[in-house]
Amino acid sequence: MRFGICTSLENVNRLAEVGYDYIELGVRPALMPESDETEFQKIREQVAKAPLKPESYSGFIPGDLRVVGDTVDVPRLSRYVETACRRSSEIGGEVIVYGSSGSRSITEGYSRERALAQIAEFLDMAADHAEAHNMTIVIEPICSREGNILRTVADGLAMAKRVNRPGIKALADLYHIWQEEEPMQNIIDAAEWLAHVHIAEPVKRSYPGNDDFDFTDFFTALQKAGYDGRVSCECKFDNFDEDVEEVEPILTREQGRVIRARTGFYDVQHDDIILRCTLRGTLKRRHRSETGRRLYADPVAVGDWVIFTQLDMEEGVVEDILPRQTKFSRQYAGKHEDIEQVIVANAHQIVAVVSTLMPPLNFRTLDRFLILAEAGDMEAVVCLNKMDLVDEAQRTELTAIFDVYEKLGYRVLYTSINVPESLNALQMH
Repeated sequence: MRFGICTSLENVNRLAEVGYDYIELGVRPALMPESDETEFQKIREQVAKAPLKPESYSGFIPGDLRVVGDTVDVPRLSRYVETACRRSSEIGGEVIVYGSSGSRSITEGYSRERALAQIAEFLDMAADHAEAHNMTIVIEPICSREGNILRTVADGLAMAKRVNRPGIKALADLYHIWQEEEPMQNIIDAAEWLAHVHIAEPVKRSYPGNDDFDFTDFFTALQKAGYDGRVSCECKFDNFDEDVEEVEPILTREQGRVIRARTGFYDVQHDDIILRCTLRGTLKRRHRSETGRRLYADPVAVGDWVIFTQLDMEEGVVEDILPRQTKFSRQYAGKHEDIEQVIVANAHQIVAVVSTLMPPLNFRTLDRFLILAEAGDMEAVVCLNKMDLVDEAQRTELTAIFDVYEKLGYRVLYTSINVPESLNALQMH
């Protein structure tokens, strides 16, 4: 993901110092869609010298330029949108946020169906201009405290699908999601359409880090949706220069993979770094039943993809565990707890290596192994090793038995360290 702040151009140097990736500006003050090119040239020159590009814009349509109602001025709207898209593209913009509740609000007695149709017509027109300038317009839901139409991510998704244009996508804004008590699942459902994100501490719409709000569920939903785009902090600041430093570490939580697990500690690899991590307390509690009983021997397993926060160059905290695609697990061997022990997660294939002799072949153990692999959605391969220790009659008998496994769909490999070419097939797996 890439992270930015919604603010004015005068703050761009400070954002670059802290380490943000871009700045999100307002359409009217930065792009001046109804001003001439001479005025805009000043902005163009400032942006050219700025250390960060204004990649996204919000505050799209002013309240006096109606999209809904009986006074829609289509020619003015079209000129405004074309100028905004063209100028944004010229100075590095890629996304324009369409929230603009004042322009799309419904007056008392006005038909909601007609209003939705007008919004769709507007977005279709806007898509013409956006696509011509390689821009994307994202539909921002506005909660019922501030607007009366398109209030949820689900509403925005439905409108984007209705318009069905490449230049029109959906947006997820944590503040509006929280205000509407919208389920995080709606973010996941919008995965293929999600093109921009806004974040704030949603109770007071203050900056992340100003309160104890837990952003884990929101970031987990974004991760599950496969979202890897821009996240802009749209909020109120007490002291901008200081507060943006508190926001940055909250936003920049990363995804990594557990490569080693010890009781209470986990080595998490992200790119070329490995951090020694512990679990966030809230995560531990979420993996217990309502009575406090453990649900797993250990909530984290080798192979798990996790969301983590880096504390320093060597340590971090696991914030959440992403859904497992596969797992190899068994009942925990503890005496008093009927709970699951996940041995490895997210492995695509597992190879059951058994020997013909020394130790002797145990079919019960092999079958149990294969059943556990099937239950965890893992592809299982059987490797019968030490084939050099059996005579021809034993080899014939074993081959007949393992033909049954192959008929059941398992790949069977016959290997011996003394026959190097027999290892070639194993190496391919």
